[in-house]
Amino acid sequence: MALNKVLSWLIFGGLLLLTVTPLIVSTSLFFPFITGKGFFFRIVTEIILALWIILALRDPNYRPRRSWLLAAMSVFLLILALATAWGANPYRSFWSNFERMEGLIGYLHLFVYFLILISILRLEKLWKIFAHTLLGINAVIAVFSILQLAGYLKINQGGVRVDATFGNATYLAVYGIFHLFLILFCLVRFWQLKCWGRGVWWRGLAVGYVLLGLLDLAILYKTATRGAILGLGLGLVIFAVLIIWREKNNQIIKRVAWGTLGLAILITAGFFTVRNSAWVKQSPTLSRFASISTTDRTTQARFLIWNMSWQGFKERPLLGWGPENYILVFNKYYDPAMYNQEPWFDRSHNVVFDWLISAGALGLLSYLSLFAMALYLLWWQKNNLSVPERSLITGLLVAYFFHNLFVFDNLVSYLLFFALLGYIHFKSTEENPVPSVISQPKNQWPLAPIVVIVGALFLPTFYWLNVKPWLANRTLIEALSLQNYPKDEFARFKKVFAYQTFASTEASEQMINFALGAAQNQSLPTEDRTAIASLARDQILETIKREPENARYPFFAGSFFSRLGWLEEARENLETARRLSPRKQTIIFELGGLNINQKKYDNALALFRAAYELDKSFSEAKKLYALGAIYDDQLPLATDLLSAAAKDDPSFLLDERLVQAYGSINKPDALVAVWQKAIIADPKFEKTVMDFIADLKKKGVIQ
Repeated sequence: MALNKVLSWLIFGGLLLLTVTPLIVSTSLFFPFITGKGFFFRIVTEIILALWIILALRDPNYRPRRSWLLAAMSVFLLILALATAWGANPYRSFWSNFERMEGLIGYLHLFVYFLILISILRLEKLWKIFAHTLLGINAVIAVFSILQLAGYLKINQGGVRVDATFGNATYLAVYGIFHLFLILFCLVRFWQLKCWGRGVWWRGLAVGYVLLGLLDLAILYKTATRGAILGLGLGLVIFAVLIIWREKNNQIIKRVAWGTLGLAILITAGFFTVRNSAWVKQSPTLSRFASISTTDRTTQARFLIWNMSWQGFKERPLLGWGPENYILVFNKYYDPAMYNQEPWFDRSHNVVFDWLISAGALGLLSYLSLFAMALYLLWWQKNNLSVPERSLITGLLVAYFFHNLFVFDNLVSYLLFFALLGYIHFKSTEENPVPSVISQPKNQWPLAPIVVIVGALFLPTFYWLNVKPWLANRTLIEALSLQNYPKDEFARFKKVFAYQTFASTEASEQMINFALGAAQNQSLPTEDRTAIASLARDQILETIKREPENARYPFFAGSFFSRLGWLEEARENLETARRLSPRKQTIIFELGGLNINQKKYDNALALFRAAYELDKSFSEAKKLYALGAIYDDQLPLATDLLSAAAKDDPSFLLDERLVQAYGSINKPDALVAVWQKAIIADPKFEKTVMDFIADLKKKGVIQ
């Protein structure tokens, strides 16, 4: 029994250690804000899993109690496993990548985390310790954020949106939502238990809750994350409505609820009244709210990408494309109007569409069932939570879900969400009254055989899941830090690929950049440059084999081969990329440029015309269409395109590529004529043209 107690406290200590995850930033790893947290969480979880298996086999008191929520969680994981196995790319679905560190392997660890939480935290006092440890870490994050705002620490993503140790303001915002509701929960519990009269220490604790809550609220505001702030407001409104509806006895809390509703209405109405004021436009946060509209650039992008997601869902409605495969949908159903957004989306920025793509209708329903079962256990199954406590938890679930309608989860938000579900499970299965002494098992399994079996399974799995990817990641960042030592960098890249992990995919992209730089480095011996280029070629082709439906990699390969002069391989890969993403302009641009290099000007013109007609508002597409017309000696077409563009923006004409194109066909006067026409329309443009010509002469582009 003494050994079991030691094991239980070691596991509990491991669970407390996991609350440190948000603080982990590993600068020695690639994607330091993500991978450090991810590896830390997985390693600690696997260690306490091994201990928990030993404990659970020896003592049935440490096995999870059954509940509808546990059943829903199990079904959720099963559907994810099926979606992974029958998805478009099971390898990527299982392993994910360094930027996300999710995939099936991530959800397996989260499920284990949930199981251990509900098995070990069997008493309210243990949950109190766990919650206050979370708040302690939250206080550290708050101090870090304040130091960023004060200028003592840099904001990692740049700008003014504070991001603490997350590297992303959105991730910090959802972290703040959870802790604001946790603080409110603690204050409600404090008030219900009448702790104010228990002494100075208790009153100090209440003041600490309030101060930390105000600090979190200020930091949430400074993240300028609209979905999170609106989600917080909506969650508090839901809390107030539930109190007004369900609370029968306590009039004080009902007055608080009415006050919350009134404040929400006042803030909303007041903001709409002053939204066009100068001081609102000068505020980084308020200006983001004031800009919300259906025509806002971000909103338009969301509508486009959600429509693409819907098209992808209709193709695979039951189990979806598999976790981490959204990029395939983004490529296949790419909307050309997305040209002014980032080039490669791997999330739809909407939790509903993300799950429809990752695991289909079954996956979305199983995910939503986690919320449904949580609400069922809160409101329709017997538990000793008060109406205000249940209302707060419900408000948190609403705030969290609303926030995710516009972004996506990360490891820390999942940890907090699964911990919340664990607490709901605990309250629904808690014995009433809670026993002070856990019953002792009559027959315990012998320790030695259990340790041998668990160790035999655990050690190789631990190495395969964590050690190899961690070493590969660390070696990759070492390679990238050796840019002035190409031979050492080359050796590191070869070592990364030798580990044969999912790091090879990311490394193959980075290897291309390294190889292009090496090709221009005349101080490197020819054989070294050849070896580097050869390895880059082999590895990007291996990546294409691993991800044959992903247009990203044949596009990178084609661009790389084109720059090295391997034109037939370049064409083959670029045509593959276009087949996989037929409406993506950047792929067509690259293929058109290849045709110009091969002097197939009619083909280039046809390609550039096709790209232009996909979305005629894309200025780069219009310019390349004009360039194609110039190289194909169709000057009237080029003149019409350039003149039309110059009416809106004369600087459109000042592009070195246009000078080179007209020069290649020995007709520079045709460009001068276009410039003169623009000068007649806007005489001030003449000086700009003269400055541009002078700059070209300095560069030696023209004589």
